[in-house]
This record gives sequence, structure tokens and C-alpha cells, in this order.
Amino acid sequence: MPNATTPGGYDVVTDLKIHDTIRTPARTSTETYDGRASWIYGVPRDQRHPTGTQTVRFRALGHGCYDHTLTAVNGVYTKDFYRC
Repeated sequence: MPNATTPGGYDVVTDLKIHDTIRTPARTSTETYDGRASWIYGVPRDQRHPTGTQTVRFRALGHGCYDHTLTAVNGVYTKDFYRC
């Protein structure tokens, strides 16, 4: 899709979602990964404005519980959440 503010540039967006669940008689655990990368294609490097966001969450239920979420934007953690 053509970028609305950068002449000759095109918006590129990539989304990725992975979900995994493991069940045993004693516990269930789930792990999810959500990621998005975007940039402007077809322009010089200093006009590409790349961004990346990722969230990883791990939950385990059984003997106690564990729930941890990490979120990063452009490689900098913006959320580190733990709950049980």
C-alpha cells in the first residue's frame, strides 16, 4: 500500500502469532507470541521508520500457577508483568 506521507514509499507490515498449549495430567501450560514489524519500503534508509512490537506470554496452571507477560517495542521492554 502506498505510504500517505512519504512519496514513493510503500507501507510494509508483517504480523506473526504463535500459540502453543501443552496438557499433562498434572498441569496445563500455554505460550503465545504476538509480533508486528513495519517499515516504509522503496525509500532511503533514513526514511524507512522501522518499528517492531512483540509480546510473549507464558501461563502454567497445576501445582500453583505462573503467568508472565513481556512486551517490547523496538527492542526496549515496555511491559514486564507477573501474576499468579
